[in-house]
Amino acid sequence: MFYNNAFSEIRMENFNSLPELHAITAGMKAFATEICSNGVEVCRKACGGHGYSLYSGLPSLYTNVTASCTYEGENTVLHLQVARFLVKCFAAAQLGTPLPTSTAYLSSPSASGCQATTPVDFLNPEVYLKAYECRAYRLIASAARKLQNLVQSGVEQYLAWNSSSVELVKASIAHSHYLAVKIFISALNSLPDQPDVKAVLKRLCDLYALYGIFTSAGDFLQHGYLSGKQLDVVTTAYLGLLAELRKDAVLLVDAFDFTDEQLLSALGMYDGNVYHSLLEWAQKNPENKKANPVFQIYLKPYLQSNSSKL
Repeated sequence: MFYNNAFSEIRMENFNSLPELHAITAGMKAFATEICSNGVEVCRKACGGHGYSLYSGLPSLYTNVTASCTYEGENTVLHLQVARFLVKCFAAAQLGTPLPTSTAYLSSPSASGCQATTPVDFLNPEVYLKAYECRAYRLIASAARKLQNLVQSGVEQYLAWNSSSVELVKASIAHSHYLAVKIFISALNSLPDQPDVKAVLKRLCDLYALYGIFTSAGDFLQHGYLSGKQLDVVTTAYLGLLAELRKDAVLLVDAFDFTDEQLLSALGMYDGNVYHSLLEWAQKNPENKKANPVFQIYLKPYLQSNSSKL
């Protein structure tokens, strides 16, 4: 939607939205491809030894997805480009200058910590979105201030930038994560009135947001927005959602409507007959129809001449 609006403006020779468009696309590309490559690897390991077989479809998928972390812009470089935009926006916010929509939250930081106390509280999108907003703000502010202090102390700009690059990348990731959660909530609110579907997707949205807090707990604890006790409550809510969503997991995956021909996976076949498919695919493999001279000459006579002691 943002791209369409920006493109319409560009056709009218208004290029004001280009910096924000670049920051959004660069950040989301780097953020999403990293998640995808890590996710395929998790799935491959979760399938045990079969996950490493080409018949699972996962090694081929992993090869394709991992490459996306480099092509069209290496992810660290892209995050640093986003960070440059964020630092400029943070500086503008300090001066009271209006900010682009995606960074408007930098003008109104939260002064207090999270007030949620129960698992139900953390299932409120407003609560966890505010947590992501504060996390992004504080990491951006911390990186920007470090950069500023280095420059003011006499360090050359490019050296100050390089010395702050780890914090800057982390700030970009936090900003991109915030946008992903915000857009998920916005899309959920715009769904047509289908209570059953909306209920499942609401749980999925909650799971996505709480999983991010659970796995990046240090960011949310670092500046005191969440306490250790609140993190325990988040964990309880997150684990509860896993149990609730388990019954919907296959349906949610099937909703993408990938065909068996697209997946090329004996493990991901629509009918779920994993071992039958693995055996059938192995039997069809031309390599398995070839005679093995080592077996025929040495192993087979040996095995036939030695009866089992059992």
